[in-house]
Amino acid sequence: MTERPGFFLGPCLFDHVTPEMSIYTDEIFGPVLCVVRAETYEDAARLVSENPYANGAAIFTRDGSAARRFEH
Repeated sequence: MTERPGFFLGPCLFDHVTPEMSIYTDEIFGPVLCVVRAETYEDAARLVSENPYANGAAIFTRDGSAARRFEH
């Protein structure tokens, strides 16, 4: 494999991201996961539906009912 010039940053996790941060508002490419925390299920659903990129979303919860609502 031939090395290519430039910079490479391995997989990154950014926690406690808010919708006001540029990492949330500007589309970035690479192995990056941004964790946005929400107080309620409704807040989380609103964040997903208002995001213009809609690249993907996941829910991490202890509430099985919320997980099923998210799935459907």
